[in-house]
Formats: sequence, C-alpha cells, structure tokens
Amino acid sequence: MCLVRAKENSSEVVAGILLRGKAHEVYALVYPLTEGGTQVAGAAQAAQAGTGAPAIGSSAGWAAQAQAAIDEASEDEEDVGYPEPGDRVQHFAFGLCDVLGAEGDRLKLRDVKGGGRVREISTNTLTIEAPKLRDGYKVFRLSRGS
Repeated sequence: MCLVRAKENSSEVVAGILLRGKAHEVYALVYPLTEGGTQVAGAAQAAQAGTGAPAIGSSAGWAAQAQAAIDEASEDEEDVGYPEPGDRVQHFAFGLCDVLGAEGDRLKLRDVKGGGRVREISTNTLTIEAPKLRDGYKVFRLSRGS
C-alpha cells in the first residue's frame, strides 16, 4: 500500500502494510497495474496457479481478496486499549474524570468538575469503549456491564 499526504509545498509518500486503521474521510485514486498493456501481476498469477486463489489480474480476484480481508478484519476483536494516567474517562455515574493511576483492573480517578473528588474504581464490571480525542485528551467511556 502506498499513501500520499499533501503538505504546503510538497507531498510525503509512505509505503508499507496497513494492519488496522480508522479513517474519517478518504479520497482514492486507483491505477491498474499494467506495463505496456500487459499486467505486472502476471508473475504473481503464475505463483498462485494450483493454489485455488483467484487470479490477481481479474477484477473478480481483486474483489474476492478484498472481501476476504474485510471479513477477516471484522472478525478480529477491536482492541480498545485501557485508560492510563493522563487520559480521561466519562464514567456513567461520576461524569468526566482525570485518570491519576491505573494498576491492574483498578483506576484512580479525580472529578474534572465539582470538588475534584478522588475515587478508586474496579473495571471488572464495566465496559470500556474505544477512546475519542476531546480537548487534547483520550476520553474512554465507561458504562455498566461486561
């Protein structure tokens, strides 16, 4: 995969394998892999012969490979992470809190609003949702159930 990021007076090209990601807005420009009218993927097609894999050059082959990758990615559990000191949590009962400490399944929290009360909670019975960036902080939502 090759990604290009526009800068003020230039662009930056990054190549590699994308394992996981989230995008808010995507613009794509796709070029066929051809060289002088013949497909560059011919060698890969020959390597796949007898494996039952779809031919890379065929549009059906690309579609099947893309769908298989999508299915595999959706089967993986999304790793939402865990709150760390410096992050914030939106607790279902206590509201917005700063994370002061994290040890095992215990979090030490301080209210952002109000009196700045400090609490220690267990995350065993809570659902931790993936963080969202808000005001420069990663904010995890904590809700009942697990």
